Amino acid sequence: MRHHWSRGYFLSAQVYFFPNGNDNESAYMEDMYIFIIFLCGIGNFAMHKAMLESDHPIIAEARGNFRRMLGPYGSYILEFFMLVAAMIFANMGMLTAVIFYFIYTLANCAAAWVLFSNKH
Repeated sequence: MRHHWSRGYFLSAQVYFFPNGNDNESAYMEDMYIFIIFLCGIGNFAMHKAMLESDHPIIAEARGNFRRMLGPYGSYILEFFMLVAAMIFANMGMLTAVIFYFIYTLANCAAAWVLFSNKH
């Protein structure tokens, strides 16, 4: 008699909860991961542009440093590469890519809020 905690049950549960890459449900989740990251990326680029166009002295100094090292659009290029990397990892089915990129988006929101709420 096979108990529910035996090896056979564990393997069937593993197949059920962790579908392989060819399964429709897995493909749907990967598409949702990419869509969520894409929406976060739109927000990140909007916040990035708003922060760069502000006249805050810290942003002006950072903008000058990026222009010297990476050219006039260096910070946008770095933002784009972070978005592309997160989307590649999400396409591989990694939920952690969505979680980390969402945390990054929340950090950008917090930075933008602090920057724009302290205007004098």
